Amino acid sequence: MLYLSEGTVKNYISTIYSKLHVKGRREAARKARDSGILDH
Repeated sequence: MLYLSEGTVKNYISTIYSKLHVKGRREAARKARDSGILDH
């Protein structure tokens, strides 16, 4: 258990999206798939 607040997790996710230059989960997943990180 990491004991992170919901706000902290949301902030981390926003930072990841920003670094990936995407706007949301679907776009991040698509980018991961297209770059070969995901199999499907």
